[in-house]
This record gives sequence, structure tokens and C-alpha cells, in this order.
Amino acid sequence: MGLLAEFPFIKPEGGKQYSKAVAAAFILTALVRRILPTAPGFVFSAPQAGTGKSYLVECGCMLAFGYESIDPIPFSDDVDEQRKTFASFAIEGPEIIFFDNAEGIIGGEVLCMWMTSTTFKARGLGKNETIYGPTNSLMVFTGNHATIKADATRRFLLCEMDAEVDCPELREFKNPDLFGYIRDNRPSLVAAGLTWLLGYLVAEDKPQLSPFGSFEQWSNLVRGAVLWAGLDDPLGSREAIQAKDPAREELTEILRLWWKTFNEFRPNEFKKVSEALEEPAIADFFRNLGLTDKKGDVSSKSVGRWISDRMGKVINIVMNPDDEPPIPPRIEPLRIELKNVKTGGVKQYRVTAVKPQS
Repeated sequence: MGLLAEFPFIKPEGGKQYSKAVAAAFILTALVRRILPTAPGFVFSAPQAGTGKSYLVECGCMLAFGYESIDPIPFSDDVDEQRKTFASFAIEGPEIIFFDNAEGIIGGEVLCMWMTSTTFKARGLGKNETIYGPTNSLMVFTGNHATIKADATRRFLLCEMDAEVDCPELREFKNPDLFGYIRDNRPSLVAAGLTWLLGYLVAEDKPQLSPFGSFEQWSNLVRGAVLWAGLDDPLGSREAIQAKDPAREELTEILRLWWKTFNEFRPNEFKKVSEALEEPAIADFFRNLGLTDKKGDVSSKSVGRWISDRMGKVINIVMNPDDEPPIPPRIEPLRIELKNVKTGGVKQYRVTAVKPQS
């Protein structure tokens, strides 16, 4: 992938180049997105402007679609705004949906629905009619310190870049006009990309792929081709996505805190919310989330709803994050459980370690 040689992809500890693999998957996905029922979206992130996020997207779209330019769209996580925006996409059927310089957190129920459905259904704008449309558009976001939240984390791949210089837009390149090179050589580059995919399809030495729910055909074609070419698994970027997910961070913190406070040595002990809030650390956690009443006191009712919305979700928690090698990390898969109570009774909760299924 010589086209990607000069983009400053980050290389996390361990040397895995997941971001480069995601960029390669982005280009291959752009070539075949129309024939895939579903495909993950792509998020290109960097710590500052001028690093090359949008330029990489533009180069990929020139290669796949022959676009001289792409019209970016502002992103909103408001449900009503998303419904209107995606209804228009269902009507237009664009080859690419490009949210450039996305501010805030990437997510929302309408976006998530679009990403894992083959068709999108919505009420017509200003009309009493239902709109149906395909969802086989390439979904792309760029942003500085882009953050993906909650259910959207499993629907996107993250490509991170960092030029590690001041004013990255002033860098010099061996190929100062990559976009022009792609435009002038587009037929041969498209042929090379499709040959890559075809070579993988007929190869006998295909890599063993772990499941990727909702995107099975994409995984079996694009992800498999990326791995077959010797690149790292683009799904490796999901660890970075989850680490930056604020909703996951919050749940991770309360699971660890509740477990240490109540259930590590008393696994069968359930607590009412009001009882748990008697512990200052737990009360402070929920106060920092803004779950307070008009007087500024932590609201048991709001906390109960917050906990109920997150019951059953398993998170692998590192219980000794401050220890250094050679002490290995101790990982507990934890989740919140509700005690069976009579109808109308006060709900009680515990955090329990999930035993692996035999």
C-alpha cells in the first residue's frame, strides 16, 4: 500500500499498525461498498488539524469514485436532526456520507440503526408517507480527538494519525500531489484494488477470521483481504475506540468501585441505591455525572434509572491498573445484576463476576 506510506499513522505499544490496516480497509471498502449489505463506518482522528485526515478520505474517494471533491456534512447527535438527515440519504442514495470535522461525540440511535440495516425506513419530510432506501453508502467521519460512544463503538473502525510536529500542514512529502497521482492513474489503481480482493477470494491460504457480528460479508471479503496481505487486523482499532468511549469509561469505573466496596469479598450482597449512596466515593461518582436533585443532592431515583439501563452488560475490568510488570494484570469480567424482589419492592443491585461458559 504505497499510497499510504506518508500518512502518519500511530503505532501503539506492541507495534501493531491497526490504523494503517483501517486505512487500507477503507480504500477496499470504498471499491465494493455498493455490493455489500452492511459495512462498518470509518473514523479518521488526529490531535490537531492539518494532519491529513480529510486528505486521506479525499484520496480514497478519488480512487474509488473519481470524485474531484466531496461535500462534507455537519453532524448532529440530536435524534430528530439525524432522522431528517438520514431520510434524505435514503432518498438520494449517495456513494459516500462524509461528516468532516465532527465535533462532539459520534453516536445516536438513528446512526446506529443505519449502520446495521440494509434498508432505512423513515417518515417523509413534511409528508404523510414512508420513505424506504438502501443504506449501502460508505460512512466516514473525521475529527480532532474523535470520540465514538456507546452502541456506535462496534459499528466503526478508528484510524488515528499523529504527525508529532507543530503545524503539520507545513510538512514536506516525497509525493507532494498524491491526489493528482491517483487521479492520473485511477484505472490502474482501481484494477489493482479489485485484483487484491480477487486474489484473496481464490487464495487457499486465507487467514482464520474471528466473528464480526452485523458485518459478516464485509469481514469475509475486505477484512480477510487486509489480513491476507500481511497487514494487521483492522478490528484491532476497536480497543482504542472502547478506551475513548465515555459511556464505557463510566460503567467501567462504577463496576470497579462497586465491586471493591461491596462484592469482592461479599459476592452475594445486594444493595439498595440509597444504601450504596452512603459510601462517599460512590455518591461522588454519581454526583459528578450530574445525577442530582434541585438541592444538589444525589438523586436515588436518577441513579436507579442509570444503573437499570446498564444492567447485564459485561466489561472486562483490570483490577490492578497501577501495578507494573512483572505483575500480570488481573482481569475480572463484571456486570450489574438485579435481585429478584416482589412486585413493588425496592430494587437491589450487586456487581458480580461472570463465570466463563464451559
